[in-house]
Amino acid sequence: MKTSVVIPAFDRIESLRSVLQEWRRSGDNTELVVVDDKSPHAKAIEDIANQHHSLYVRNPSRKSEREPALCRNLGFNASSGDVVVFNDADVLPAPNALELHRRYAEKGSVVVDAQVWNIAGGQAVVNKMQRFTIDELTSVSQPAIQDQAIVWSTFEHPIPSNNWWAFLSAQCSFRRKDLLGIGRWDEGYSGWGVEDNDIGYRICKEGLRIIYARDVRCFHIDHSISREEYREKCRSALRNLRLMCEKYPEVAADERVRSRLQELERLIQGDFSYVVRQETVGGGPIERGDREPV
Repeated sequence: MKTSVVIPAFDRIESLRSVLQEWRRSGDNTELVVVDDKSPHAKAIEDIANQHHSLYVRNPSRKSEREPALCRNLGFNASSGDVVVFNDADVLPAPNALELHRRYAEKGSVVVDAQVWNIAGGQAVVNKMQRFTIDELTSVSQPAIQDQAIVWSTFEHPIPSNNWWAFLSAQCSFRRKDLLGIGRWDEGYSGWGVEDNDIGYRICKEGLRIIYARDVRCFHIDHSISREEYREKCRSALRNLRLMCEKYPEVAADERVRSRLQELERLIQGDFSYVVRQETVGGGPIERGDREPV
Protein backbone atom coordinates (compact mmCIF):
# COMPACT_ATOMS: atom_id res chain seq x y z
CA MET A 1 0.00 0.00 0.00
CA LYS A 2 1.25 3.47 -0.87
CA THR A 3 1.37 5.70 2.20
CA SER A 4 1.09 9.48 2.45
CA VAL A 5 1.83 11.59 5.53
CA VAL A 6 -0.05 14.90 5.87
CA ILE A 7 1.54 17.46 8.20
CA PRO A 8 -0.32 20.72 8.96
CA ALA A 9 2.16 23.40 10.05
CA PHE A 10 2.08 26.90 11.44
CA ASP A 11 5.14 28.29 13.21
CA ARG A 12 7.05 25.39 14.80
CA ILE A 13 9.83 25.70 12.23
CA GLU A 14 12.55 23.75 14.03
CA SER A 15 10.11 21.04 15.06
CA LEU A 16 8.78 20.70 11.53
CA ARG A 17 12.33 20.18 10.24
CA SER A 18 12.90 17.40 12.79
CA VAL A 19 9.54 15.77 12.03
CA LEU A 20 10.13 15.73 8.27
CA GLN A 21 13.64 14.39 8.76
CA GLU A 22 12.32 11.43 10.79
CA TRP A 23 9.47 10.62 8.39
CA ARG A 24 11.87 10.80 5.45
CA ARG A 25 14.31 8.54 7.27
CA SER A 26 11.58 5.94 7.85
CA GLY A 27 10.80 5.61 4.15
CA ASP A 28 12.39 7.38 1.19
CA ASN A 29 9.40 6.63 -1.04
CA THR A 30 6.83 7.94 1.41
CA GLU A 31 4.79 10.86 0.09
CA LEU A 32 5.03 13.78 2.51
CA VAL A 33 2.58 16.69 2.28
CA VAL A 34 3.17 19.87 4.31
CA VAL A 35 0.16 22.17 4.66
CA ASP A 36 0.96 25.73 5.73
CA ASP A 37 -1.91 27.07 7.85
CA LYS A 38 -1.40 30.75 6.88
CA SER A 39 1.86 30.97 8.80
CA PRO A 40 3.76 34.28 8.79
CA HIS A 41 6.81 32.11 8.07
CA ALA A 42 5.49 30.67 4.82
CA LYS A 43 8.79 30.92 2.95
CA ALA A 44 10.66 29.06 5.69
CA ILE A 45 8.02 26.30 5.76
CA GLU A 46 8.08 25.95 1.99
CA ASP A 47 11.88 25.79 1.97
CA ILE A 48 11.92 23.06 4.63
CA ALA A 49 9.28 21.10 2.72
CA ASN A 50 11.35 21.32 -0.47
CA GLN A 51 14.53 20.28 1.33
CA HIS A 52 12.80 17.08 2.43
CA HIS A 53 11.22 16.39 -0.97
CA SER A 54 7.72 17.09 0.28
CA LEU A 55 4.69 18.58 -1.41
CA TYR A 56 3.86 22.07 -0.15
CA VAL A 57 0.29 23.36 0.10
CA ARG A 58 -0.81 26.67 1.61
CA ASN A 59 -4.22 27.31 3.14
CA PRO A 60 -5.75 30.06 0.95
CA SER A 61 -8.44 31.01 3.48
CA ARG A 62 -8.59 34.57 4.77
CA LYS A 63 -9.88 33.60 8.21
CA SER A 64 -7.76 35.00 11.02
CA GLU A 65 -8.03 31.78 13.03
CA ARG A 66 -6.06 28.69 12.25
CA GLU A 67 -8.00 25.95 10.48
CA PRO A 68 -6.56 22.51 11.27
CA ALA A 69 -9.55 20.60 9.88
CA LEU A 70 -9.40 22.44 6.55
CA CYS A 71 -5.62 21.96 6.38
CA ARG A 72 -5.92 18.22 6.88
CA ASN A 73 -8.44 18.08 4.05
CA LEU A 74 -6.20 20.18 1.80
CA GLY A 75 -3.33 17.81 2.50
CA PHE A 76 -5.52 14.77 1.94
CA ASN A 77 -6.70 16.17 -1.41
CA ALA A 78 -3.09 16.72 -2.50
CA SER A 79 -2.00 13.24 -1.40
CA SER A 80 -2.31 10.00 -3.33
CA GLY A 81 -1.68 7.27 -0.76
CA ASP A 82 -3.94 4.31 -0.11
CA VAL A 83 -3.13 4.89 3.55
CA VAL A 84 -2.97 8.47 4.86
CA VAL A 85 -1.26 9.34 8.14
CA PHE A 86 -2.05 12.69 9.75
CA ASN A 87 0.81 13.95 11.89
CA ASP A 88 1.18 17.25 13.73
CA ALA A 89 4.21 19.40 12.93
CA ASP A 90 5.51 19.07 16.51
CA VAL A 91 5.12 15.29 16.80
CA LEU A 92 8.03 12.97 16.03
CA PRO A 93 7.22 9.50 14.67
CA ALA A 94 8.83 6.36 16.04
CA PRO A 95 11.14 4.64 13.52
CA ASN A 96 8.62 1.80 13.02
CA ALA A 97 5.52 4.03 12.74
CA LEU A 98 5.26 3.85 8.96
CA GLU A 99 5.45 0.07 8.89
CA LEU A 100 2.90 -0.33 11.69
CA HIS A 101 0.35 2.06 10.15
CA ARG A 102 0.56 0.08 6.91
CA ARG A 103 0.23 -3.29 8.66
CA TYR A 104 -2.79 -2.15 10.65
CA ALA A 105 -4.41 -0.87 7.44
CA GLU A 106 -4.11 -4.33 5.95
CA LYS A 107 -6.43 -5.61 8.68
CA GLY A 108 -9.38 -3.76 7.11
CA SER A 109 -11.53 -0.79 8.02
CA VAL A 110 -9.85 0.39 11.21
CA VAL A 111 -8.58 3.85 12.10
CA VAL A 112 -5.30 3.84 14.02
CA ASP A 113 -4.59 6.34 16.79
CA ALA A 114 -1.05 6.43 18.16
CA GLN A 115 -0.08 6.60 21.82
CA VAL A 116 1.36 10.03 22.61
CA TRP A 117 4.53 10.57 24.65
CA ASN A 118 5.72 14.04 25.66
CA ILE A 119 9.30 15.27 25.27
CA ALA A 120 9.15 17.65 28.23
CA GLY A 121 12.45 19.32 27.39
CA GLY A 122 11.11 20.42 24.02
CA GLN A 123 13.14 21.16 20.90
CA ALA A 124 16.35 21.73 22.90
CA VAL A 125 16.30 18.05 23.88
CA VAL A 126 15.50 16.94 20.32
CA ASN A 127 18.47 18.93 18.99
CA LYS A 128 20.82 16.90 21.20
CA MET A 129 19.51 13.51 20.11
CA GLN A 130 21.75 11.28 18.04
CA ARG A 131 19.93 8.31 16.52
CA PHE A 132 16.19 8.81 17.19
CA THR A 133 15.70 5.14 18.08
CA ILE A 134 12.62 4.14 20.07
CA ASP A 135 14.84 3.62 23.12
CA GLU A 136 16.38 7.08 22.80
CA LEU A 137 13.02 8.76 22.20
CA THR A 138 11.47 6.94 25.14
CA SER A 139 14.36 7.82 27.44
CA VAL A 140 13.66 11.56 27.08
CA SER A 141 9.85 11.25 27.16
CA GLN A 142 6.97 10.17 29.32
CA PRO A 143 3.52 8.90 28.32
CA ALA A 144 1.00 11.69 28.00
CA ILE A 145 -2.11 11.50 30.16
CA GLN A 146 -4.79 10.31 27.77
CA ASP A 147 -8.40 9.29 28.41
CA GLN A 148 -8.38 6.74 31.23
CA ALA A 149 -11.14 4.79 29.46
CA ILE A 150 -8.93 3.95 26.46
CA VAL A 151 -8.47 0.23 25.90
CA TRP A 152 -5.04 -0.03 24.30
CA SER A 153 -4.21 -2.49 21.52
CA THR A 154 -1.13 -4.00 19.95
CA PHE A 155 -0.83 -5.40 16.46
CA GLU A 156 -0.91 -8.95 17.81
CA HIS A 157 -3.94 -8.18 20.02
CA PRO A 158 -6.07 -5.50 18.33
CA ILE A 159 -9.17 -4.42 20.25
CA PRO A 160 -11.47 -2.19 18.15
CA SER A 161 -12.96 0.65 20.20
CA ASN A 162 -16.00 2.90 19.92
CA ASN A 163 -14.52 5.48 22.31
CA TRP A 164 -14.88 8.47 19.98
CA TRP A 165 -14.29 11.00 22.75
CA ALA A 166 -10.64 10.01 23.17
CA PHE A 167 -9.69 10.27 19.48
CA LEU A 168 -6.68 12.49 18.75
CA SER A 169 -5.01 13.58 15.53
CA ALA A 170 -1.48 14.02 16.92
CA GLN A 171 -0.74 10.95 14.80
CA CYS A 172 -3.51 8.87 13.27
CA SER A 173 -4.09 6.98 10.04
CA PHE A 174 -6.97 6.09 7.74
CA ARG A 175 -7.36 3.99 4.67
CA ARG A 176 -8.14 6.51 1.95
CA LYS A 177 -11.48 5.00 1.01
CA ASP A 178 -12.61 4.95 4.65
CA LEU A 179 -11.91 8.64 5.19
CA LEU A 180 -13.75 9.47 1.98
CA GLY A 181 -16.63 7.34 3.18
CA ILE A 182 -17.14 9.33 6.39
CA GLY A 183 -16.74 12.71 4.70
CA ARG A 184 -13.23 13.76 5.81
CA TRP A 185 -12.66 16.42 8.50
CA ASP A 186 -15.45 18.92 9.21
CA GLU A 187 -14.16 22.32 8.08
CA GLY A 188 -16.79 24.13 10.14
CA TYR A 189 -14.45 23.95 13.12
CA SER A 190 -11.67 26.53 13.34
CA GLY A 191 -9.29 27.60 16.06
CA TRP A 192 -8.39 24.91 18.57
CA GLY A 193 -10.12 21.72 19.54
CA VAL A 194 -13.12 19.44 18.91
CA GLU A 195 -12.54 18.59 15.24
CA ASP A 196 -10.91 15.39 16.53
CA ASN A 197 -13.94 14.54 18.67
CA ASP A 198 -16.21 15.17 15.69
CA ILE A 199 -14.38 12.86 13.33
CA GLY A 200 -14.04 10.27 16.09
CA TYR A 201 -17.80 10.36 16.53
CA ARG A 202 -18.40 9.89 12.80
CA ILE A 203 -15.86 7.07 12.61
CA CYS A 204 -17.92 5.10 15.11
CA LYS A 205 -21.29 6.23 13.78
CA GLU A 206 -20.42 4.98 10.29
CA GLY A 207 -19.42 1.54 11.54
CA LEU A 208 -15.64 1.89 11.53
CA ARG A 209 -13.69 1.21 14.68
CA ILE A 210 -10.72 2.92 16.28
CA ILE A 211 -7.57 1.07 17.25
CA TYR A 212 -5.77 2.83 20.09
CA ALA A 213 -2.35 1.41 19.33
CA ARG A 214 0.06 1.25 22.25
CA ASP A 215 2.74 -0.09 19.91
CA VAL A 216 2.50 2.96 17.60
CA ARG A 217 4.20 5.66 19.63
CA CYS A 218 4.57 9.30 18.68
CA PHE A 219 6.53 11.92 20.58
CA HIS A 220 5.15 15.41 21.11
CA ILE A 221 7.81 18.13 21.33
CA ASP A 222 6.65 20.27 24.23
CA HIS A 223 6.42 24.04 23.90
CA SER A 224 5.09 26.44 26.50
CA ILE A 225 2.29 28.94 25.94
CA SER A 226 1.17 31.99 27.87
CA ARG A 227 -1.91 31.98 30.07
CA GLU A 228 -3.76 34.29 27.70
CA GLU A 229 -2.88 32.13 24.69
CA TYR A 230 -4.25 29.16 26.55
CA ARG A 231 -7.42 30.99 27.52
CA GLU A 232 -7.94 31.93 23.86
CA LYS A 233 -7.60 28.26 22.91
CA CYS A 234 -10.24 27.40 25.49
CA ARG A 235 -12.59 30.02 24.05
CA SER A 236 -12.42 28.44 20.60
CA ALA A 237 -12.74 24.92 22.06
CA LEU A 238 -15.89 25.96 23.94
CA ARG A 239 -17.39 27.47 20.79
CA ASN A 240 -16.51 24.37 18.80
CA LEU A 241 -17.91 21.97 21.39
CA ARG A 242 -21.18 23.89 21.46
CA LEU A 243 -21.22 23.66 17.66
CA MET A 244 -20.77 19.88 17.86
CA CYS A 245 -23.66 19.65 20.34
CA GLU A 246 -25.87 21.54 17.87
CA LYS A 247 -24.76 19.25 15.06
CA TYR A 248 -25.39 16.09 17.10
CA PRO A 249 -28.03 16.79 19.80
CA GLU A 250 -27.44 13.36 21.34
CA VAL A 251 -23.85 14.36 22.10
CA ALA A 252 -25.01 17.14 24.42
CA ALA A 253 -26.36 14.51 26.85
CA ASP A 254 -23.00 12.71 27.12
CA GLU A 255 -21.56 13.21 30.61
CA ARG A 256 -18.03 13.61 29.20
CA VAL A 257 -19.22 16.46 26.98
CA ARG A 258 -21.15 18.17 29.76
CA SER A 259 -18.14 17.95 32.05
CA ARG A 260 -15.85 19.37 29.38
CA LEU A 261 -18.20 22.29 28.70
CA GLN A 262 -18.15 23.17 32.39
CA GLU A 263 -14.37 22.86 32.58
CA LEU A 264 -13.83 25.14 29.58
CA GLU A 265 -16.15 27.74 31.08
CA ARG A 266 -14.13 27.70 34.32
CA LEU A 267 -10.85 28.03 32.44
CA ILE A 268 -12.12 30.98 30.41
CA GLN A 269 -13.14 32.70 33.63
CA GLY A 270 -9.52 32.42 34.77
CA ASP A 271 -9.67 29.44 37.13
CA PHE A 272 -6.18 28.09 36.44
CA SER A 273 -5.56 26.98 40.01
CA TYR A 274 -5.46 23.29 39.07
CA VAL A 275 -3.76 23.57 35.68
CA VAL A 276 0.02 23.34 35.26
CA ARG A 277 0.02 22.42 31.58
CA GLN A 278 -2.63 22.17 28.92
CA GLU A 279 -5.04 19.52 30.08
CA THR A 280 -5.31 17.88 26.67
CA VAL A 281 -2.59 16.00 24.86
CA GLY A 282 -0.45 17.95 22.43
CA GLY A 283 0.08 21.02 24.55
CA GLY A 284 2.79 22.07 26.90
CA PRO A 285 3.40 23.93 30.15
CA ILE A 286 1.44 27.12 30.79
CA GLU A 287 3.59 30.09 31.71
CA ARG A 288 2.39 31.72 34.89
CA GLY A 289 3.76 35.20 34.36
CA ASP A 290 3.88 37.96 37.00
CA ARG A 291 0.82 39.99 36.13
CA GLU A 292 -1.77 37.28 36.64
CA PRO A 293 -1.12 35.11 39.72
CA VAL A 294 -2.54 31.59 39.92
